[in-house]
Amino acid sequence: MRRRRITIGAIVLMLAGLQYLAAETISAAAFSPAYDYANNYISDLGVPGCGIVYSGRELCSPLAALMNTGFIVDGILFFVASLLLAPLITGALRYLFLMAAL
Repeated sequence: MRRRRITIGAIVLMLAGLQYLAAETISAAAFSPAYDYANNYISDLGVPGCGIVYSGRELCSPLAALMNTGFIVDGILFFVASLLLAPLITGALRYLFLMAAL
């Protein structure tokens, strides 16, 4: 049972990263003007609406809802994976680990 829990935790952790990368890639492709990984921030992809200028960057993220959903799903999956993987850590460090994950 413990091995299965750890395996599921590892899979959930990988899914968290993969879904985040997918949401980021798709949202960046729709960004206007073209999203620049060197000059734009990840949070720019989650700004709803267009015509917003912030710190000299014009922001238009038509798929902001997708990116914001990706942020939320990533956080939830990360915490679920942390709960599943917590038995790998013993003692008080387990609770510190879970608090940091939360």
